[in-house]
Parts: sequence; structure tokens; C-alpha cells
Amino acid sequence: MDPIRFALLGIGAGAIYALAAQGIVLVYRGSGVLNFAHGAMGMVAAFVFYDLRGGPHWPALLCFGVAVPSAAAIGALTHLLVMRPLRHASGLARLIATLGVLTLLQASASQLWGNDFRVVTGILPDSSITPLPHTTIGVDRVWLFGIAAALTTVLMLVYRYTRFGRATGAVSENPRALAALGHSPDVIATVNWAAGAGLAGIGAIFIVPLTSLQVNSLTLLVVPALAAALVGGFASFPLTLLGGMAIGVAESEMARYVTAGGWAQSVPFLAIIAVLVLRGRALPLRGDTSDRPPELGTGQVRPLAVLSAFVAGGALIWFVFSASWTDAAITTLTVGIVVLSFVVVTGFAGQLS
Repeated sequence: MDPIRFALLGIGAGAIYALAAQGIVLVYRGSGVLNFAHGAMGMVAAFVFYDLRGGPHWPALLCFGVAVPSAAAIGALTHLLVMRPLRHASGLARLIATLGVLTLLQASASQLWGNDFRVVTGILPDSSITPLPHTTIGVDRVWLFGIAAALTTVLMLVYRYTRFGRATGAVSENPRALAALGHSPDVIATVNWAAGAGLAGIGAIFIVPLTSLQVNSLTLLVVPALAAALVGGFASFPLTLLGGMAIGVAESEMARYVTAGGWAQSVPFLAIIAVLVLRGRALPLRGDTSDRPPELGTGQVRPLAVLSAFVAGGALIWFVFSASWTDAAITTLTVGIVVLSFVVVTGFAGQLS
């Protein structure tokens, strides 16, 4: 009965992955951007929630009423302040911009809350049930699955039968045509960014009791969420739910039956590779013709300029700088070598590593 028991234990994490993944789907459908800062947005909501719950001791619903809107506000501001000015930039540039938002949120959270692990108690019932003989699981797993299934159903109904949902589907194909019909692509994108970040906040709040409250681990919630969203093609809410559940169950089974370390954590990456290989392309194509490809430089290197800079920099380091400045210069040049690789990989090949 162990396989069944561990599969049931995995539905809790799977439901959380699905919740976070639905937010990624919303952002992609509403703006065509793959949001790598999704986990970081949820992380902020989780810290706000548990700080209010453990400090002022607010009721859970009131904490939710502050924490989730805080994540939604970050999502909306990300679109208005970062993505909207980049609306005519290449898709790759916008993707890298979300990495910048991730770095900003992660660094800010580290300054505010530190990087230590904090163990917190959950807000869901902690009793146990026995759905099958000799198979006992926490009732919180059932609650999490029910919440994920209910929110998925709501999203399906809203985006299939409401005017806003149909407009969101249209803006992902052709924003100019939708604007000609009297809809604002900016408003639609802002609402979807806010709703997507809010779902990330809900997922982060619920996953903390299963893992811990820590900046970096919560930021990495984006990895299984991306895998689940990829299963759903960044469009289908039911398939995204199924993908999240499958990843959660697979992680639980790996943790039980694979003794080598790291295999359970590798399940989202294995899922991404499997889906990409089976599908044959990375992301669903969009009809947005306003995107422009990345701009390429000439790639020419001027040997005289490089040699002059090398000689001048070496002379400064050797004769002028102190030991601390020399260490700083060495570190800077080392990082510069790494950054130069992105010129080749990202600038010329168009790949994000």
C-alpha cells in the first residue's frame, strides 16, 4: 500500500504547484510573458501573511486579505512599470526583465526577513483520515486538492464564458485587433498580472507548512509551477491542474523509493524535458506580430582598443590600486568573463541559459 499512500501524500504539494501554475498561465494568456519572478511574488505574500499571523496575531482570513493583495499589487506594478514600457521589445528582452524583477524581490526580501529557515504551523486542519486500509494521510492534503480544483473550475468558467475571459484569449493572439474593438490590452494584461501574482501568493502561503518559510526556497516555487504550466500548454487550466498533481505525486514517490539524493527535486526538470521533447517546440506560438527580434551587434572585436584597455587597466591595478581595490577589480573582471558568455548565448544565439 506504500505506493498509494505516498501518492496521496503527494497531492498536497501537487495542488500547490497547480495553484501557482495557474497564475503563470494567466500572465502568459494576458500578456504573452513567461514570468520567472512568479515564485518571488508569492514569496513576498507568504512572509507578509506569516508575519501578520505571528506578530499582531491577526485572524487567518484577515492575513489573507492583506498578503494576497500585496502579491497582486506587485504583479500589477510589474506590468505597468516594467512590461508595459517593454511592450515593443523582443520577447527575449521581456523574459530577461522578469529575471530582473526576481532578483530585486529576492534581494529586498533577504534584507527585510533574512535568509534563515523558519518553521511555521499551517492554517488548514491538521487531523488525519484513512481513506484506504492502512493508508493514513493528513486532511490538509484533501483541503489543498479541493481548493486547487475549485479555483481551477472558477478560472475555467470565467475565462470561457465571460467577456473578460474572451478578451484575454483575444489579446494573446492579436492585441491590435482587440484594441480596435474597444478593449484595452493594458487593462487586460494588468488584471491578469495581478490575478496571476495573487495565485502565486496563495500557493506560497499554503506550501510553507510543507517546506519552510525561507526566501530562496519560496522563490524556487516557480520551477515546478513552470513545469505544470508547460504540461497545460500555458493555456489549459485543467491540464495545468493535472500537470501539477502529477509532479507532486511523482516527487513523493521518488522520495520514497529512490535512495539517491536529489531525484525528488529533479522531477519538475524531468517533466519539462519530457514535455518539450514530446511536443517538439518550447512554447505555444502567438499571433502577436508587434514583437521584434533581438537586435544583433556586428560581433567585430577591435584588437587595438582591447590591448590599450588591457594595458591601462593592468597599470592601474599594479601601480595605483591598493590590495582591496585589486581584489575588487579581479572579481569584477571574473564576473565580466561570465557575462561575456551571454553575449554569445543570448545575444547571438537567442537562447536563455
